[in-house]
Amino acid sequence: MLNASEITRVFDSTLKCEISSQGFKLQKPRHWIRVDKTPIHEFVWLVSGRSTYTVTWGVGLTFVPDVSLGKEIRLKYNRTEKSSRPDFDIGVMFIGNIPWKYQISTMSLPKLDTRSSWFGLKKEKRKLATVADVSLVAKEGAVAALSAFESIQSTSDVISSVRKHYCKRPEILPCLYNYWLSLGLCEVAVGNEIQGFQMIDKFENDREEPVNQNDLHKFIEEARKIRGTLS
Repeated sequence: MLNASEITRVFDSTLKCEISSQGFKLQKPRHWIRVDKTPIHEFVWLVSGRSTYTVTWGVGLTFVPDVSLGKEIRLKYNRTEKSSRPDFDIGVMFIGNIPWKYQISTMSLPKLDTRSSWFGLKKEKRKLATVADVSLVAKEGAVAALSAFESIQSTSDVISSVRKHYCKRPEILPCLYNYWLSLGLCEVAVGNEIQGFQMIDKFENDREEPVNQNDLHKFIEEARKIRGTLS
């Protein structure tokens, strides 16, 4: 049975062979990033659960901030390769429920945790992770991710995908980090300011702590600037 560090080593070495030639770089262990479509950043990463690992891919937008929690919620830039993070998980968006073949297990008889149950996975389709398993999962995940990214050529493509997929899947909204802020800024970026502000208001109303208004207005202006670059 592979331990976590061995899984990380096999995953990253496989991804290096599969996607580094496509412009992806290792951001940190298990996380790969490509930034040649700025303001779009593309990600492929390995998500660890209680007993499984899942290959996931998604996008981040430079005008969508990182959120710092405290007595007051602060919004921070995440523009660089080092600081950037995914805002939308398009692995889920493009293929619906992740197929079991993208899952590997570190336990022979793992219990179905909440995340696994949500994806409708069956325990009998899991097996102990071997080097071959991790390598195969990484290769298949890379192929699926690159295929999904082919349809993401502009910020408007990201927004269109978010509208089409996330808005039809309200049951996953509680799983998404800062979903309403991210999507609200996307709507502002394409000129739908009334709808965008409604979503941003929902983000603020869902928080017990106040959001720093100077930060928020700064990122709204960033989204407005993007509008002229949409294709």
